Amino acid sequence: MLVSLSKLLTLLLLPCTAHAFSLAYSSDGSIKGAHLRDMEEMVALFKKTHPECEITLRTSTSFVDGFIKSNPMNEPDDVPDVAVLYRTTWPRLANRDKLHLLSDFFTPAELARLRRSIRPELFADYYGKHAPAGKYALPLERSFPALLVNLAALPSFQGRESFTWDELFKALKPGTTFTLPSDHWTVTYLLSNAIGKPILAGTTATLTDPRQLQLVGQIAALKKQGVVVTVPMHHDAMVSFANGETAAALVTTSSFQTASKLAHFPFVMLMPPYLKEHRLQSGGADLVLPARSKGDNRPDTKRDIKIFLTWLLSPRINALWAVKTGYLPVIKLAVNEPLFKAELVRLGPVSSIVPVNRAHWTTYPFHKLEEFCNYDPLSSLVSAIFNTTLDAPDAQATRDELRKGEEALRKLLAKQCVD
Repeated sequence: MLVSLSKLLTLLLLPCTAHAFSLAYSSDGSIKGAHLRDMEEMVALFKKTHPECEITLRTSTSFVDGFIKSNPMNEPDDVPDVAVLYRTTWPRLANRDKLHLLSDFFTPAELARLRRSIRPELFADYYGKHAPAGKYALPLERSFPALLVNLAALPSFQGRESFTWDELFKALKPGTTFTLPSDHWTVTYLLSNAIGKPILAGTTATLTDPRQLQLVGQIAALKKQGVVVTVPMHHDAMVSFANGETAAALVTTSSFQTASKLAHFPFVMLMPPYLKEHRLQSGGADLVLPARSKGDNRPDTKRDIKIFLTWLLSPRINALWAVKTGYLPVIKLAVNEPLFKAELVRLGPVSSIVPVNRAHWTTYPFHKLEEFCNYDPLSSLVSAIFNTTLDAPDAQATRDELRKGEEALRKLLAKQCVD
């Protein structure tokens, strides 16, 4: 153990040679400026820790589509050396041999040590038949759905740790609103959460369970009454909530930090239904290494990249990233770091339940398989769920959309994205 620790400390403190590499970072939060500042601060800290390392931060991952379609003669000029990509994005690169294997950068012993430091369930997510996570990606960002509740508007949730949909809907009175992002992630979550299991688990996909139809009907009816309000993305829901425009908002755990800086009223972050039963859909992004044909990484640049990745996924730095952004720590020992423990105290006994309880972090199998299979059976469901009701004359149309989506998902799962 002492030898391993000594080697790790040596790697963390090893000076870099001056061979610049680029990091591409983008997310819903970063696009709106929230997490972008956090990543800029992390890169500045890395440069201070390793002044001889040259790293360039690019605040976009728009290179992906062009890189997927390219051949060695016409690769985009903006392909980075390291990228933080959504878990629905990087498998598309892996399936086309556009990513380095982690073993191209790490020795077997180094990779084994790094993997042992990471929460093991984060390697259990399903990314498709040809894209095992442990080969190509290292987890960086993980978040779960969470409910932000304005205690002044909904005092009955004071002291609570979790909620049920029925409790929330009954608490919403005329004049109070609940904000939902109207994106695919939210639709998938709602349909999964209604039955307490992922809709893309194994080889079955359920979208027409009576409990799912009931939840869809409740949301649609409340939207018709003006009680449920939809916005495009999670960041929009968080901003609406922090500005006091809505009594509650379905966001992700990573929205809590920014909301805390903006809101001027007491609120809590509550666990959604089924979290305690380990049936919760997670979202987030991973660190991957794009494999370019032109000007690909030289050995000395690879060495610098390895130092950066090891630094970023060390317990202290991962704890700092979690505190800055609200993402859950992906490194096991990060939760023992003093700054993370201090953050739990700041969150308070209710809101700290989500990030602190390890037993609650079990994740779903991969929940958006359709995106990197270039097929999207959920596209019409967004409109069906948020823009119609289950009351006549719209009921049959909504059920038809759900059934079509269910059939398409089952075919896709049987196919397992082999093309």
